[in-house]
Amino acid sequence: MELLIVIAIIGILAVIGLGSYHSSQAKARDTKRKADVSNVSKALTMYYSDHGRFPEANDGEIMGAPWGGEFSSLEGVVYMKKLPSDPVNNVEYVYETDENGSYYRLYTILENSNDMAYEIYQCADGEECNYCIASSNKSCIPVIASGPTGTTSAPTSIPSPISPVLPTPTPVLLSTPTPVLLPTSTPTPTILEANGEACFSGTECDSTFCVDGVCCNTACNTSTCQRCDDYSNAGVGICGYVSSSSEDPDVECGTTNCLTGNCWGSGYACGYYTSGRHNCAICTACNGSGNCANVNECENCYGCTGASHWCYQGSCKSCAWTYVDCYMWPGAYGSSQRCKPSRDSQSGYLDVASGACGWAVSSTANLYDQYSGSGSGDCSVYQCGCQ
Repeated sequence: MELLIVIAIIGILAVIGLGSYHSSQAKARDTKRKADVSNVSKALTMYYSDHGRFPEANDGEIMGAPWGGEFSSLEGVVYMKKLPSDPVNNVEYVYETDENGSYYRLYTILENSNDMAYEIYQCADGEECNYCIASSNKSCIPVIASGPTGTTSAPTSIPSPISPVLPTPTPVLLSTPTPVLLPTSTPTPTILEANGEACFSGTECDSTFCVDGVCCNTACNTSTCQRCDDYSNAGVGICGYVSSSSEDPDVECGTTNCLTGNCWGSGYACGYYTSGRHNCAICTACNGSGNCANVNECENCYGCTGASHWCYQGSCKSCAWTYVDCYMWPGAYGSSQRCKPSRDSQSGYLDVASGACGWAVSSTANLYDQYSGSGSGDCSVYQCGCQ
């Protein structure tokens, strides 16, 4: 008999623990849904800043940007590398706007019906959602059940009956009753959530910090690409940098110049290219620090076209090698001897001013005698620059 009682108690405790676990997991998934909708809202605001309207809607999606895909403009500007989708059922979120793109509403479905933001909304084709955020010029309107129609008139007043006159009773003095003191009830302590648990405000957290929808160990809002949810390199509930170099959950990193459009993945910064032109101006390219810097390059255009394909001090120079010669200064063969640079070598003439002849940087510069065809000869101490 005692064994049966113990088994029953263990079963009850297991059911309670399993229910608590499932409730915690549902709250965490709801937190991600709220964070996803918030990130899409930021991307829509950036789109509005560039175009003066919000993008068109297409059956609950952003036109041309399905849920789970990239959200970018026709001009190629990326506002969100990957739009979110529901963490469990892959149910698409719902985007709504009017034909003029003057506002937006974003809907999703939460699992926890006790959530403080839980309301019933009609989100698409008569379907119901229970969480909504909207642009600053619009509000989310929950569905309110209509009460019974018709009015009931109040009954007309009935005259009060005439009360009979009764003799006044003589008061009887009674002893004052002794008050009975009841024990005061002990207030139930408020249980605060640990770091990593889902939250709506800092008052729910033991740390007092609610960041990215979870209780966090710090305020966590001082650096670029900083998160406290599952994007954090330190783990959920601990402030850290975004650990992926292909994500930008807060839409902080652009794609101008040498920026990749995503977080660095190894620190509190946006990622950048260390070489190549990318979005740098003509005759500039990404250096090792991710900045655009001037390049001096022959035959590596960096934006120059046609005969102008030499970058020198930030501008294009003409490099028509077949036609450009310059007279050698008086030397062993006299001023009538000419030399010009070989296309096989770029060393030795990048520091020469446009259209000028000058000394070679190296006495072994790959120059040749146009008349004799020798590999170097007396012309090796001179060089010819571009026009």
